[in-house]
Amino acid sequence: MEENESDPISSQPQEISSTTQKIVNEIKALEKELEGIQTSCTHQKQSLKNCPIGSDNSFSLRKVCDDCQMEIGYPSPEEINKWVSS
Repeated sequence: MEENESDPISSQPQEISSTTQKIVNEIKALEKELEGIQTSCTHQKQSLKNCPIGSDNSFSLRKVCDDCQMEIGYPSPEEINKWVSS
């Protein structure tokens, strides 16, 4: 494959590395901020949602806080039946 001279990213590998590192650092900072929010949340309102698990495109029904989106736990059989019938 020929390198495209008009593509600024492919012609500047150091810029790619710098941009990539900046994005990675921003993601880490946002994840840390989200963790703090989720830790301080009281999780007053919860819903059942299908949440992705692993990297094989599987999902699992979980209790999730409506405010902070933290996965709280697993629903009881009664909660699952109510969710299915709604």
